[in-house]
Amino acid sequence: MPAMNRNLIFTTAVMALAACADEPAVYNFYSTSTYDPTYVADAAGRGDTLAVIRHNPFAADRDNSGVLAAMQGQNAGPPLHYTQMQQPSGMSGYQVVVAFGTPPIGRRNMCRDHDAPFGPSPAGRLAATAAFCFGRNMLTEASATGAASDRPEDPRFKRLMNQLLVALFPSNLIYDDCTGNC
Repeated sequence: MPAMNRNLIFTTAVMALAACADEPAVYNFYSTSTYDPTYVADAAGRGDTLAVIRHNPFAADRDNSGVLAAMQGQNAGPPLHYTQMQQPSGMSGYQVVVAFGTPPIGRRNMCRDHDAPFGPSPAGRLAATAAFCFGRNMLTEASATGAASDRPEDPRFKRLMNQLLVALFPSNLIYDDCTGNC
């Protein structure tokens, strides 16, 4: 292949990757064996879902309302309505915990340890991890990273929240529990 064609291909590939640099990427997903996609419909049917937001990267968003607004309508399945108001006992045991920054090494149950220490996001990026919980039990967890944003209304931040929450609520999981002639 002539050097000019290789350079053109290389330049095109680098430009394509650069164009994707602002796009978020999910890099971790974990599901417990107790998770069932119908839990999303159950949570939606119970009313508001508690959102616990930690390490908000936007200093001006002191009450987390911007992050909360970016979360609304981003999950797959029946839309969840997030609130920061604790529901009366018995109303809904579901909650979503979202923490920004690099998660600590080793698996932590964010449903039990809301204040787990998170490190800074990588330079020029914003990292986020979310857990879907029923009470203190974690059902799913997902982590994603996207382009750094300076405000929660930034379309890049909204895309990050979309990718994170779509990953957090998978609509189908297939477990290979076949133990015989399948």
